[in-house]
Amino acid sequence: MKTSSEGDSAMNKTELRETLESLRVDLATLRFHDPQSRERVQQLVSAIERQIDNADDATGLAQVRSDLSGAIERFEAEHPRLTATLSQIASTLSTMGI
Repeated sequence: MKTSSEGDSAMNKTELRETLESLRVDLATLRFHDPQSRERVQQLVSAIERQIDNADDATGLAQVRSDLSGAIERFEAEHPRLTATLSQIASTLSTMGI
């Protein structure tokens, strides 16, 4: 029997994966000033997905948090919607204890 916490965690993971998939779709239409920016965000999304599956990887978690924070700062003015989605992802990861 799943506890409420386990159920919440599973739901958060599902919601997070849906948000990440939506972000991937949005990335296809966003215009970036430099081509590497899109690739960096795509790599960040992949790293977050790996972290969801391997929440015990403290080193990976620290890197994801750092990269996520940096992306939020980097794209704040240029892509406010992207920044809002990344902030939502950061909040969900924090709530999940990841």
